[in-house]
Amino acid sequence: MKYCQNCGTANTFSSTVCSNCGSSKFSSTPMIDNRPTGITILAILGILGSLPELLIGSIFTVGFPIIGVLIIIVGVLFLIASISLFSGKEWARILIMIFSVLMLIAIPIGTIMGIIFLYYFTRPHVKKYFQRQNLNPL
Repeated sequence: MKYCQNCGTANTFSSTVCSNCGSSKFSSTPMIDNRPTGITILAILGILGSLPELLIGSIFTVGFPIIGVLIIIVGVLFLIASISLFSGKEWARILIMIFSVLMLIAIPIGTIMGIIFLYYFTRPHVKKYFQRQNLNPL
């Protein structure tokens, strides 16, 4: 087997172009995608940030059960998405971006964080990392 240097797809030795992306650049070893450092940092911050949200949600369930349950649901989704950033799941990147848009209304800290998250998750090298992780079956 030879591996595409563009997307990491395994191809037969007789292939002249990648069966997945059409690139003609190959390597004899599988591509190892290094996770961008920013993804690791934001995933850890996301995990740490979702824990107080779960605690606050559980406190709210005593006096305001509907609000408490909604906060817990958002906290669980944010926790799952943050954990999934480590493995490069595209849906996690999109979900975090949706949460980032919602954070924009929480002036001033949420607005600053939302802008940083949206900026970072739309950078070409970050998008490429998530696209490669979803194309590579390994």
